[in-house]
Amino acid sequence: MDEGPNVEIRMATLIESIRSLSAITANHDILLTKLIDDHEQRIRLLEKCSTALERVIALEKTVHEIEIHGTAKAVESGRDIQLVGSRLSTLEKIESNRGAVTSWWDKVYVRVGILVGAILGILAFIWDLWFH
Repeated sequence: MDEGPNVEIRMATLIESIRSLSAITANHDILLTKLIDDHEQRIRLLEKCSTALERVIALEKTVHEIEIHGTAKAVESGRDIQLVGSRLSTLEKIESNRGAVTSWWDKVYVRVGILVGAILGILAFIWDLWFH
């Protein structure tokens, strides 16, 4: 009967060892699952980084194209703006001159004034030549 308590102790030790081993195995499974999840998450992040890098490269190409072709368009637009500005100032001058003489009587009066001024200028020139 000496073996009775000894067997029970061994059985209890064996059961406790199995429980510990079961807990270790369960923890190992949890850690393994977490490791696999972390690895999959890293793979997804690396794929996102790769996709982001491809997008950055595509955007850099687009920016380069805009810089090359946009500069030419900007210079061309600048020239167009200058031409439009000069044409506008010319039209403003023409319109301001038209605004000074509006009625037919004003036009006739201005022409008569120019003609009289020219005749008086020629007479003054002749007077200066002959009498001085």
